[in-house]
Amino acid sequence: MIFKMLLRVYTISICVILLPNMTYALHEIDHRFTISGHVRDNQGAAQSGESVVVKDTAGGILGKATSGPSGFYSIRLHLHNEDIGRKFEVSTKTQTQPLQIKFDPDNVKDERTVEVNFGSPGIATPLWESPTFLTFAALITFGGGIYLFMAQQRKRLRRAKHGGTPRKRR
Repeated sequence: MIFKMLLRVYTISICVILLPNMTYALHEIDHRFTISGHVRDNQGAAQSGESVVVKDTAGGILGKATSGPSGFYSIRLHLHNEDIGRKFEVSTKTQTQPLQIKFDPDNVKDERTVEVNFGSPGIATPLWESPTFLTFAALITFGGGIYLFMAQQRKRLRRAKHGGTPRKRR
């Protein structure tokens, strides 16, 4: 009973943590334009919780996002082929970068994206310091501990069932 409950909790934990976030399409692929990148300070450290805004030349806000723990942000806009060459500003509270829209209007299969980064280039993080790796390692360790605990419980139950002596193997 406890084993089944722990197995369910473990399975749900893996699904929630390791499976990618499911996103839904707001527009057809040939109308989506994604602006993404990282917000970092002058030393290259990620800046979490920073607001990133996309404005048109008239100052109207077209999209907003907040950078996550790794400094990553993503803003999806609804653009058409007629918007090629249109100019925008992508900005944080301290920096602004101009952006001119460029993409192949004949390509209706691939996502239309551009990367706009703020601050110094990022500092490479060793694999073992990556949050995904650490989470996966913790789940494996936790799952292994549950498995070993349950194996001990089964062994004890078998011994009790056979009068406290180990069962002879044939």
